[in-house]
Amino acid sequence: MIVALLLLLTWVFGHGSVQPFTLPIEQATERVKTHVVDADRKAKAVAVLTRMEKAEKAWMKAREPQIEHLQSLIKDRVSSPAEFEKVFTETRKQTAIVQAELLELRFELKAQMTEGEWAAVFPAPAAAK
Repeated sequence: MIVALLLLLTWVFGHGSVQPFTLPIEQATERVKTHVVDADRKAKAVAVLTRMEKAEKAWMKAREPQIEHLQSLIKDRVSSPAEFEKVFTETRKQTAIVQAELLELRFELKAQMTEGEWAAVFPAPAAAK
């Protein structure tokens, strides 16, 4: 039971992240509003970030039944490894789809910003404060 719980926590919190940047989308949106100079590019960049946020929220909502199913498998002493793997396989598929969508959106976002604006919105980790 302990091992299964650790597995669940690792899976839920450690794998399948779709967060495409090193900062939350809300913070990226605020930085875009501050650092992107051109009003048209700013509006387009904010729209892309909004689409990213919607995709991530939809993905998190879609994971809820999978997490519930996984929790029921953990509680059931006779659950087989194949039953767990079925849940993991489906989750990996869904995660890959969302990650591909977010990657595409990332390049749409990049197209709306200059190199300097990008650096201001997404500073290198050593420079982030």
